[in-house]
Amino acid sequence: MKCFFVFLSITLFSCSSGMDKSNVIYKVLHSGQNTLIENKEFLLIENNEDYISAIEKLNIDESDFDNLLNVDFKSNNVCILFLGQRSTGGYSIDVDYIKKKQKTLYIKAKELTPEKHSNVITAITNPYCIVAIPKYKKIIIK
Repeated sequence: MKCFFVFLSITLFSCSSGMDKSNVIYKVLHSGQNTLIENKEFLLIENNEDYISAIEKLNIDESDFDNLLNVDFKSNNVCILFLGQRSTGGYSIDVDYIKKKQKTLYIKAKELTPEKHSNVITAITNPYCIVAIPKYKKIIIK
């Protein structure tokens, strides 16, 4: 009986309490609060020219461009996730997980909301997130 409890304890403590949902390596390149995109949507970019055009429209400070421009479009695409217009600050959008299944890449975005009764800026915001992802023939974003 004592051996059983030792075995059970080892088994329980060796299990991970959190589960990593992603099985794809991706990199969040930048996130921000102010863009002209007012709807919840996404933009998939497959080449450097379209990428430069897109980030110029996002009002990103030029000091952040060095980090943003290091994308190898031979093996990566860029996905920009737009949360849509929100009435206050404190909102953001991020990647919940990215999974590959056969020849399809599934991206699940998540909305982060301000905590209840937290102090947030009273201004209209349009949060977005720029993510470098591996190239796949088919990409589905939820």
